[in-house]
Amino acid sequence: MMIYKELTIDDVDISMFACFDRTQNVRKCWRKIDGEWVIQDIAFVDNWSDEEYRQGVAYLRNLIQSKGYVVGAFYDGKLKGFASVEPVIFGTDAKYMVLSNIHISQDMRRQGIGKELFALAKMW
Repeated sequence: MMIYKELTIDDVDISMFACFDRTQNVRKCWRKIDGEWVIQDIAFVDNWSDEEYRQGVAYLRNLIQSKGYVVGAFYDGKLKGFASVEPVIFGTDAKYMVLSNIHISQDMRRQGIGKELFALAKMW
């Protein structure tokens, strides 16, 4: 059973990523060419290094400390997805916020976790 939980600064540390697989097999990307956005065929595997995980932990902890929102999806107590929202409201009507992260572990993708994390971020 998936458990969704708003994370506190004490929840966020490098160990929470022990069972999280950020790997992405990218086949197409948006690129701006001659002033126009186009989808191009491109193939590469994207993952985070140990240093990028450490930077991510620092970023999420700072976001929580600055009154932003971080929510995690846990399966059997292991992090399998997370989303974060910046605490600043912007736009001419002051009705927008930045969804700064939404990531699902490769082993749990296409199961509706991202949709649920997005809904929770939107409600916040």
